[in-house]
Amino acid sequence: MDENPYCLYPCEPNWVYTICNLVGISGIVLTDRLLGKTHGAQIRQRFESSLEREFSDPNGSIVPIRSELTGFTIPGLAGVLNDAVNSILCASFLPHIAHRNWAFTKKENIRYVDGKLQIVNLKGADKLDPGNYKAGEGCLRAIVAAAAAEFGDEVMTKDLLEQLDDEYHPIIKTPTGSLKNKGLSTIEQGTALRARLGGYQDWCKMIQKGPPERTMRGPILEEAPFPDILVAKAYSQDGVSLDLVLYNGKAGGTFALGFTKLHEGKTYALGNERATADAQGRASFKVDVDGRTAVKLTLVR
Repeated sequence: MDENPYCLYPCEPNWVYTICNLVGISGIVLTDRLLGKTHGAQIRQRFESSLEREFSDPNGSIVPIRSELTGFTIPGLAGVLNDAVNSILCASFLPHIAHRNWAFTKKENIRYVDGKLQIVNLKGADKLDPGNYKAGEGCLRAIVAAAAAEFGDEVMTKDLLEQLDDEYHPIIKTPTGSLKNKGLSTIEQGTALRARLGGYQDWCKMIQKGPPERTMRGPILEEAPFPDILVAKAYSQDGVSLDLVLYNGKAGGTFALGFTKLHEGKTYALGNERATADAQGRASFKVDVDGRTAVKLTLVR
């Protein structure tokens, strides 16, 4: 980014993809916070200027692709898909651009007709899943739902996910008992999950702020036999204990869990079991899991 005349750089030979660069800049914001660097601040003015002057249409939409050598773009490549993704990816670095993208996406592409949500004015790539290149408008529901969740449009998020699950990619159960949307690509399964879990500005806050400092002091669930155990929650509220929510991936049973970042020589309890942390701050426990199992690792003495 420092060296390229556009600041944005080609992630493939010759082709500058704005989405890829926005993913990269989000990573820079995150690593600046974690490592105490200022790389994002140093290039912010150049990056924003290039994004607005070289990679945006007069209507405010960000151009998805441009040739580094010729400046050529591919007309009509994507519309609402591109705008919705960019409204998320700009949020942590250029929030004013993010909000602008989401505002015109809602105004120009979302309609409620007789109470039913419709996505209109679609272009070429809006009608396929970029994760597997299969045709269809179901993937678009996952992408727009993720953006709606990030900007706090809860009703829209719910309506889009219902369409995804009921009309476009029905939910099926895998051999492990997990649920997925049939035919939806892996990357967009993740996008749909983000929409299901996310709330207002969650993505932005995760990058800019991260979890509270106390959670980083707490114990870590280091070992769990995946996929026999599925971890739905492992979170320290106080920096001392660890709240867990576990599911069995296949059959229920008794499973061994390993923890680290414990206090050497201290005794911990998990369910009915107790164990003492070794010199490396580790300890193991067995836990019975059959369906949703909520347990808490606590410091006894």
